[in-house]
Amino acid sequence: MLSSVMREQLKTELLTDPIGIGWSAMTATQIADAGNSAGINHPNRPVPIPSREVRRYLLIAGAWSAIKDDALIGSTPETRQACITLIDALDNFEDFDMSDAAVATAVNGALDALIATGHLDEATMGQKTAILALGNDKQSRAKELGLPYIRAGYVDAARA
Repeated sequence: MLSSVMREQLKTELLTDPIGIGWSAMTATQIADAGNSAGINHPNRPVPIPSREVRRYLLIAGAWSAIKDDALIGSTPETRQACITLIDALDNFEDFDMSDAAVATAVNGALDALIATGHLDEATMGQKTAILALGNDKQSRAKELGLPYIRAGYVDAARA
């Protein structure tokens, strides 16, 4: 059961549709399904990219060991510098706020350097895109509104 405050919040969401989901054209069941689904029918919200998630991605993708090795013994100064830059950034920053233009430029530059040195494969594997996507919050609209979940019965009550 939703509290009266949550019910009013849902009612306001359905009436005003502030991000243009199109609630008015949906049935109560469709609203419940869409409102509880992560990233469905509403834009992802940008959030800082956690360093640990970047490191995890690189480890799973099999790139982390080569990056660490090439930071020490890379075949060219550019390769060593690209690897050192990434390792230093991951070691010194908890996350990367991509809404900060300077941070976004630096992160994109570091990833582009790793593509140029062959550590990341954007063309066939989309690795830069995948890393940048770590900064998309894929939570449901219900969670964004502070609701535990949306049920069709809650929608019917809010519309009444």
